[in-house]
Amino acid sequence: MQLWHVWFTVVFPSLVVAHMAMQEPPGIRYKTNPYTTQVDYDYVSPLSPSGSNFPCKGYHKDLGTPSGQSVRTYNAGRTYELILAGSATHAGGSCQLSLSYDGGTTWEVFKSFIGNCVKPDPQGDQTFHFTIPSSAPSGEALFAWSWFNNLGNREMYMNCAVVTITGGSGGGGGIDGGDEVGPVIDGNEGIGKRDAASEDRSGSIQKRSFGVGLFIANIGNGCTVPAGKNVMFPNPGPDVEYAGNEGSRAAPEGNCGEGNYYGGWGGAAARLGVSRAMGYSWAAGAMVIVWYWAFGAGLRI
Repeated sequence: MQLWHVWFTVVFPSLVVAHMAMQEPPGIRYKTNPYTTQVDYDYVSPLSPSGSNFPCKGYHKDLGTPSGQSVRTYNAGRTYELILAGSATHAGGSCQLSLSYDGGTTWEVFKSFIGNCVKPDPQGDQTFHFTIPSSAPSGEALFAWSWFNNLGNREMYMNCAVVTITGGSGGGGGIDGGDEVGPVIDGNEGIGKRDAASEDRSGSIQKRSFGVGLFIANIGNGCTVPAGKNVMFPNPGPDVEYAGNEGSRAAPEGNCGEGNYYGGWGGAAARLGVSRAMGYSWAAGAMVIVWYWAFGAGLRI
């Protein structure tokens, strides 16, 4: 462990445990991941408000490297545990679990928790249960936990682990995909990337679909979740678990698209990029106005 982190832990212990993180399965660069080569000591932090490190805090780029190896094997149709760590629960919120077979470009949500995720009690048991859909493709995939907190800054948390799905009926996927042309990994940008020919055959992404698109908000994409509420995902998917006070639930606000984030599969990254570009344009315009009034107007006096 680095000396600065030891010092920081001793002097500011409450800050070190702030927020929450996915402990099981252990995410990429998480301290208990046996393949981690570079530990993220701020793993509990949210995604950047600009969305610059979406998805997975940018760690999906470790795929294809020693630190991007599979940490768990899940059998489709079986139930497993999700365990969260941390003490700053921000009064709970809503979470989603999703899988990506293309290195984080597209995601399918297979489980949504609306309310009490995370559990509001800082000392409470943060264990949740999920079932891998029987129709999920077999192969290597990114497993993601995403969280929208109830109280506090409007943030999005997202941790990702590399897992292996077995026994799925949705056709081959990931590196081990049965109808894959090959595990093409280019610059560690994805696992089991498909080419056009493989998409035209029976194993297309749409035909494999087992969930809904990932809900994305609070990261510069024009969609936000209301403060003090547990966000109601527009399209929570096939497996939904409700908890907490029904009156504390609320829909997201802003340009959140139809259903989940612009319908989910495909286009999420592109839309986010457009949103960022628009944000940069507004920021540049504001700077010009400030400069004009501060300097241009002064020169005329």
